[in-house]
Amino acid sequence: MAKVSAIPEGLHTVVPSLVLSNCSEALAFFAKALGAVETSRAPDPSGKKIWHASFKIGDSTFYCNDEFPEMGARARPASFWIYGEAIDARFKRAVEAGAKATPLKRVIEPDDVSSAILACITHLKASTGSRIVVDGGRHL
Repeated sequence: MAKVSAIPEGLHTVVPSLVLSNCSEALAFFAKALGAVETSRAPDPSGKKIWHASFKIGDSTFYCNDEFPEMGARARPASFWIYGEAIDARFKRAVEAGAKATPLKRVIEPDDVSSAILACITHLKASTGSRIVVDGGRHL
């Protein structure tokens, strides 16, 4: 009998699952803004909602579905930390696709993240001396 892997091929130990208010629209946005590739989709019988879908960004897989409040599945906020080359081009692509990075609708430039972390390092004793990797391998 063949041995079955505990982790399915192509997946990591943890796969995030997102509950979204409009899964189909979100998948289209993730593709346009983040270069996501949809790998599966299972619509509900009405064809209006998605029971389960999966997509990849780089080598990371995500699961997602529409919210189904009657079953306890409600949309919740989530954040993606995306690492890789050409982070400035990725940022520009997301903004052009309509991304809004903060509740105040202020889009944060990649260098803003570095500045915020630098402020923490220079003002918080517990963080001083730590090596922190920021966006695409930029080291402070």
